[in-house]
Amino acid sequence: MIIMNNLQLQDINDKLDHVANINTMPFFVSQYNNYLNKYPNSNLAFIDFSKFKKINDELGHSAGNVCLNSFGKILKIVFPTSLIARKHGDEFLILTHHSYVELEKLFHVCNEYIQNYFNLNMIPLVYRFNVGAVPAEHGINPTINTADIMMYEAKKRGLTFMSFDQKLYDKVVENKLFIARTAQAIEKEELSYIQRDIYDLNKNPQNINDIFTRDVQGNRIFIGNKLSTLRDSDNLKKLDYLNLRKIVLSSSIVTGSQLMINIDGNSLFNQKLSFNKFISTLHKTMTGNPKDYIMCVNVNNFREDSKELIENLKTTIDLGFEVGLSNFNLNETDPTLNIWKETKAKYIKISPELWKNSQENSICQSLLKKSVEVFLEHNTNPIFMKVENQSDLDYLNALFNTGLIEGDIVSTEYKRNI
Repeated sequence: MIIMNNLQLQDINDKLDHVANINTMPFFVSQYNNYLNKYPNSNLAFIDFSKFKKINDELGHSAGNVCLNSFGKILKIVFPTSLIARKHGDEFLILTHHSYVELEKLFHVCNEYIQNYFNLNMIPLVYRFNVGAVPAEHGINPTINTADIMMYEAKKRGLTFMSFDQKLYDKVVENKLFIARTAQAIEKEELSYIQRDIYDLNKNPQNINDIFTRDVQGNRIFIGNKLSTLRDSDNLKKLDYLNLRKIVLSSSIVTGSQLMINIDGNSLFNQKLSFNKFISTLHKTMTGNPKDYIMCVNVNNFREDSKELIENLKTTIDLGFEVGLSNFNLNETDPTLNIWKETKAKYIKISPELWKNSQENSICQSLLKKSVEVFLEHNTNPIFMKVENQSDLDYLNALFNTGLIEGDIVSTEYKRNI
């Protein structure tokens, strides 16, 4: 048992974690303030293994326990004058007087020990961990929560160590509040909707109503980093499924018009409920004509297997729905063309970054022009997004002659009752 010198210790029988052979959380909590009183400028480090579940799944829990036990030994060696504990599972805490600079070096030493243990066949693999370190306050729970946030930020960035960053912390807290509010709005179905109509290049309406989700105050949800924040939280899938169900089962569609429903491509992968099953059930329940609904799938930053996405889109088309693809931008990671070749989606939204850049870049213009010509040859309608002024519209007219547009030059967005 390693604790600060001269620290008043109680009887520690049954106070050791039986796997890591270091302090349990109850003992850590009981000694926390004592340590801070002795070393007021201490830091708290929150440690979590990288992909520990994979170790247990592939090598077994006994292998996982060997790794946890070895890590406990390493922490006692590297941090002999600090208060250490196994929090839960593969999570550990260190209350220490070491500075951030010292801590980063010491965790590098931990990694060297791990490598040496593996070389000596003491552990089954070289495991890794992520650390978030923050100033230790006398309120232990808020301190742990703050360190937990920094640890997950280190994990997201693939870093071993991350010290407290106020701006980053404030951003994470803001995102958490955004997620909480959005999750509540999804649960209570309190989201609002706006509509933007689609026109041709001559400003003639096409009877296609593009539907977007807003929060309960009517504010935009998918701006800045909010889309990736929602996607990472798994709330985007819930939101997209809710929107599909509400809009397709709504009786608000006007005869002779179509509703374009925007969906994130990653939402078509849901372990709890497969998209194919969901859309098939929705098709059986709906009273309207599937042709009146366009499932417009955003494949920008698509993270999953495109083959499965294509199969899901083909199922949607087979059920009678029309399909569009959104945010075509011609960059190296854009899967739009490959997905379109397999599905022949009826609509493709051209990102504003792409078509605006084509005005200044002749190579980009040539590639975009050729892509649009191919789309039109296969009866796929390009939709140029965010056309705001006459000069942009004149450029698109001169380059393409035909196509669709949406933006303030033809219509402003307005509230849609669903």
